[in-house]
Amino acid sequence: ERLKGWTHLQLACGIEHAVHGQHAFDIEEATPQSLLAFTALHASGFHTKPAQRAASQASFGDLQIDKALTIYVIKEAGEVVAGASMYLSSNGVAYLGTAVTQKGMRGRGFHAALITYRIAQAGKQGALTVAATALANSQSRRNLQRAGLKVSHSQSLYRLLER
Repeated sequence: ERLKGWTHLQLACGIEHAVHGQHAFDIEEATPQSLLAFTALHASGFHTKPAQRAASQASFGDLQIDKALTIYVIKEAGEVVAGASMYLSSNGVAYLGTAVTQKGMRGRGFHAALITYRIAQAGKQGALTVAATALANSQSRRNLQRAGLKVSHSQSLYRLLER
């Protein structure tokens, strides 16, 4: 049985084909303080159970130490309102990872800005390809496609039904 909500599209493109758009937001790398705010926003946006929040926060922090993962945030009035991660692999692929926007701040272009910003950063760091995953009917998928990424395939999770 296919698990509901677990079918995603994989999107990718060569860095030279990606859109390096302009945006009006100040985007910065997460600091230790803004990382805490980002992980709280991420936990809220992705409905992470309280018991799992510490592990989630630790995983983001640990991955940042070796610089494979960079988290970028957008602040308004000093508060983190949106953020996204980028994992730069050793084979030249920049993976645009998790992104989240505070519920009351959605629809203002933060997600699209974070996509194009991460693409530009990936190019500066020598990435050859940009990849991401999104739900098929999501705003994330539409924003990624506007940034030049193309669907390469879909992936689903299944579970075995007991007989």
